Amino acid sequence: MGIYPKYQKSNYTCKKCNWTGKGAAAIMGEEVGHSGFDLVCPGCSDDSLDFIEFPLLTDLARSGNKKERMQAHRELAEMAAREALELRHAAQLPDITARHLTFVLRETRLNDILFIVLYEAGVEIWREKGYYEYYWRYLEIGEILVAKYGNRIMDFVVDASSVYLAGDCGFAYSKVYQFRIKLRKNFVLYDPIKN
Repeated sequence: MGIYPKYQKSNYTCKKCNWTGKGAAAIMGEEVGHSGFDLVCPGCSDDSLDFIEFPLLTDLARSGNKKERMQAHRELAEMAAREALELRHAAQLPDITARHLTFVLRETRLNDILFIVLYEAGVEIWREKGYYEYYWRYLEIGEILVAKYGNRIMDFVVDASSVYLAGDCGFAYSKVYQFRIKLRKNFVLYDPIKN
């Protein structure tokens, strides 16, 4: 496994076509799970030359060049500020007495800053900064909603205008759909005659 950007100076030999050269001459392939990318042979397009791991921001902040360290420190500070304002536990959510709950996640912009906003029955109950490809955050928020409201949740809908949730991730909406199916299976319909 190579490390970005050190792979560019490393020597590689393709097992398929015997191409030999520096990593800088190879092709950057598909990104894999935000953790790195496949290095592709320029001779035969085989993607098994190596897997190049992206450096962690903390690694760049500690051992990158001056420009990388400055950028990494800036990004880490932005992430810390954003995370400090994120929904982290059920106690941050309001008490809602309704028996059947459907939550809607909607993206909105204010002063050119993207926010993801949660609504229940048309009332805003939570707002935090959004970002590109935040589907995993939807899943985290969904679990916090379940911790607070339990089996009264009928659905957790993503508004059709929410374009940044999936980003470039092809399986994001599948994960959202699976979570919604799980909610529906756990939902208990309140019957006022029996209860």
